[in-house]
Formats: sequence, C-alpha cells, structure tokens
Amino acid sequence: NFTTDQLRDGIAVVAGRVFGNTETSAFALDAGTGRQLWLTRLTTRRNPITIAPAVGDGLVFTSTTGQVPGGRGMLVALDAATGRVRWRFDTIKEPWPGEYPQAAGGGGLWNPVSIDEDGRLYAGNSNPGPWGGTPELPNGGAFPGPALYTDSLLVLDAKTGRLLWHDQVTPHDVRDYDFQATPLLAGDSVIGAGKGGRVIAWDRKSRRRLWTASVGLHRNDVGPLPRRTVSVCPGLLGGVETPMAFADDRVFVPVVD
Repeated sequence: NFTTDQLRDGIAVVAGRVFGNTETSAFALDAGTGRQLWLTRLTTRRNPITIAPAVGDGLVFTSTTGQVPGGRGMLVALDAATGRVRWRFDTIKEPWPGEYPQAAGGGGLWNPVSIDEDGRLYAGNSNPGPWGGTPELPNGGAFPGPALYTDSLLVLDAKTGRLLWHDQVTPHDVRDYDFQATPLLAGDSVIGAGKGGRVIAWDRKSRRRLWTASVGLHRNDVGPLPRRTVSVCPGLLGGVETPMAFADDRVFVPVVD
C-alpha cells in the first residue's frame, strides 16, 4: 500500500519482482501478486531517497541525498532476494574539512547508476551545501577545499562498494552544479553530465578524459561568487537536468538554457 507521494521516481522490474523506493526505504514486490517481499529502511525524510533503483547481479542499487546541514548522501547496495544491506558508500569523503562540519552537507545521487560488463558501477554525484554559502560563511565557507567526492564521476566495484576511481568535475561548487546525470556507457567510454552544462567523456580503461563539451549559455559560472549582483548561467535549474541518450555514435543531450 504505497501512495504516489511515497513512491520516488520510478521502479525496476527484474525476474518477476518489482523494485522501488519510498522517501525513506527500498522495497520489493511480487510482480504477479503485488505482495510485499521486503522493505528496508535506509534514511529519514530529511535526507531522502530521490531516485529509481537499478538492479544487477543480484543487487539493488539506490542512494540517499544529503539535503540538510550535516547530511551526507549514501550509495547503497541491497540483496535483491532479501533486502539486506550488502554495502554502503559515503559519497562525501571523510571528514568534512574546516571548522564547521555540522554546517556542511550534500552528496548523493539524483539519477540511477550504470553497471558495465565487468561489474563496475558508474555514478554521478551531487553538490555540496550550503552551495551559495551564508553571510557568516560566504562562498561555501562551510566546506573549504574541493569537497570530495561532490560533483564527481564515481566508479565503484559493484559487488563490494570499493571505490576504484573518481574524477571531480566542479571542485568547491558554490553554484549547485550537481554532476547528477546517469553515466552513459558508450563502447570503451563513459559519458557524464550535470547542471554545470558540461558533458564529459572518459576512457573506461585508462580513466583519462577524452573530451569536454559545453552546452547552453555560460556566464559567471566558474570561480568564487562575485560581490556584486550578476547573472549566472547555467542557473539553479539549468544545464543538463535530465538523462542523456546514446545511439549511432552520437550523444543526445537535453539542455535547459
């Protein structure tokens, strides 16, 4: 008995089971009868789950988001048969730097992960917060330094949750530029994008960046925030907000300009 305001952003149907998320929990249903098979609570509504699950190799992958001060988004793998948590990965590298760890928050996934043929998991991580800063701590003063692993491509071992490699796209993000789009697996490449309006391709074997393409209008979008009022593009709801696609050696990117 899940209402539409409880369900979050889609489901996955695999091997006769329906997998989904509420704001706080992951669950599995029998696809034929709707009977609940398991329900595993993972978080609170203050730091909710906001994505559809992905399923592969007997595991269900989902993520919480760190939306409040002190909140830290967590990538989680659960056993598809039992709902037992197999591993958790903190998307904020321990510890927060500086003197205000309880003021900082962020990280976590807004879109599902991708998994390749070798069991590697690819995820796009969100931004740190409070992203614009406060009068007392301007320009992201609550999270000095790059604030790993925010705004990064993350590559993990899907079975164990061990971090294999990462690449941060926007160090010390003060403009809410999540790198949140589901990474595309395109041949030997992986392609990611996010609200900063940049699409980036990496070689999956060498881990080297192959190319970067800027999309949409860019204005005052790098460096510290200026003291005067200016237009910033992409804005809070700009850049690449929703999933990309790949076909015939082309990447198709929806852009909010």
